[in-house]
Amino acid sequence: MASSDQIGPYMPLQPFTTAGGGQSKWTFAGRGGREYFLKEFLSPKYPADDAPMSDSTKQAKRERCRQFEERHLAVIAALRPRSGSGGNLVVATDFFLFRTKYYKVTERINIASVKPRDIAAFPVDDQLGVMLSATHSLRVLHGAGLVHGDVKPDNLLIKQDASGYVARVIDFDECFFVGRPPPPEDLVSTDVYHSPELMHYLAEDEPTPTVGTASDVFALGLVFVQYLTGELPGFPIGYGYPAQAVDDGCVPTILGAVAPGIGALVQSMLALKPDDRPTSDQVHGRLKDVLHKRETSATAVTAPVDKEGSRLKGALARRDEAGPVDTARDIGAPGSGGGSESRLRGRLARRAGG
Repeated sequence: MASSDQIGPYMPLQPFTTAGGGQSKWTFAGRGGREYFLKEFLSPKYPADDAPMSDSTKQAKRERCRQFEERHLAVIAALRPRSGSGGNLVVATDFFLFRTKYYKVTERINIASVKPRDIAAFPVDDQLGVMLSATHSLRVLHGAGLVHGDVKPDNLLIKQDASGYVARVIDFDECFFVGRPPPPEDLVSTDVYHSPELMHYLAEDEPTPTVGTASDVFALGLVFVQYLTGELPGFPIGYGYPAQAVDDGCVPTILGAVAPGIGALVQSMLALKPDDRPTSDQVHGRLKDVLHKRETSATAVTAPVDKEGSRLKGALARRDEAGPVDTARDIGAPGSGGGSESRLRGRLARRAGG
């Protein structure tokens, strides 16, 4: 491309591609021998001095631009120190106004990611690993007092590395501080993943509920249903997307079997009232508990039980975790209707599987 195509200090490497429902465009750009992801915002536009509009209109547009710029710069400043804390947040490296348009720059990353339908075919433990990673990244964001505002599979890049599956959170264009949402016209998120309160805020209904981190938890619950089943939850015909159904009192239906302990968690994330949903910290903790119980069950299935003493200890350990049990029946003592090692393993295997 000719030098006249340069945008600030960045040289586009290919034509722009429309993104964000037509609200932005993106391309790859070079600077100093490195390649970046360059996004161009189509709105708001900063009015030039000779723009054919009244001074009052120019002033109003410039004030909107000032707020838009202030929000983006504040979010970047809040996220930058946390981007290296293991949260896997892909934070912008630059944000600037060039002529009449705003631009945001991030590192160039491979956007190919494991898709929800692929994750739905994973073993349960791998599904839990993906969910844990995604939740951890979100709780880092929430720990900075920020709402992502557009949680969806496309903004959670799932990669596999030596330690397992890792979620990288991208696209903070709709991100804002808790209690300080931008004007509805500045939020261009995906309605399928809207929470009921975000839906009302964007529609400017009265009264307008507060949009906070619980809105992200609702969206993440929808993503989790896709990770588990490959599909969004079901809801009655006549509703355009889940938030409408939930807002009308419908309980989303998970269309498929999920591991014990996960279904109830996801349903709680899709509660109508924000205060009834768990926080991202609580979701993370409960997922860890489910995974730990599964690992414990798997260990119990494979542990040797050829000595009576170890069999008794195993039964007592299970009693501590699951409550009182009939010890004689559980370890297969004489008179319990069984007692062979193979039968004990069979019960443990069924318990682990269920």
